[in-house]
Amino acid sequence: MVVSTMLTGAERCRVDAAGTDAYEVVHRDSIDEVVGDVRACRARAVLVSVACCQSPNVARIEGRIASIVRDFPRVTTMALLSEATSAAPTAMLLLGRSGVRTVVDARRPEGWRVLRETLAERLTTGTDIVATAVTQLSADLRDAPGDCRRFFFALFSAAETSV
Repeated sequence: MVVSTMLTGAERCRVDAAGTDAYEVVHRDSIDEVVGDVRACRARAVLVSVACCQSPNVARIEGRIASIVRDFPRVTTMALLSEATSAAPTAMLLLGRSGVRTVVDARRPEGWRVLRETLAERLTTGTDIVATAVTQLSADLRDAPGDCRRFFFALFSAAETSV
């Protein structure tokens, strides 16, 4: 599973180390690149540094993060706090306004473990969506004609093809 990030240089190395064998990390330099990963279905999670939300483009970043949270509710979106600066509280409020509900405090060793476990758990939980859908369809369509049930089950069992 892929995690698209917008982090500082120092944070990138530490996030890579925390994610070894748990998830794949793709580092991006702008929020637009992160949004591109999400739209192209390459990323199942987004990790944004609080430090990166302290730039002059703060309004644009806020809008783009809000669109990820709103338009892609199955994509886990988290913030990473690795250092407390005077601008960090404002940046964290911005992320909260954007819809980010999880902030990982990486200023202490426990935070890195929480990051790894949270992403690993959320990324593996989302892989069962087909099984969940088929189970729900079975219950909802139990009285439907056979052709109707076969049609809906085919939607979830057909092999993926690229366009």
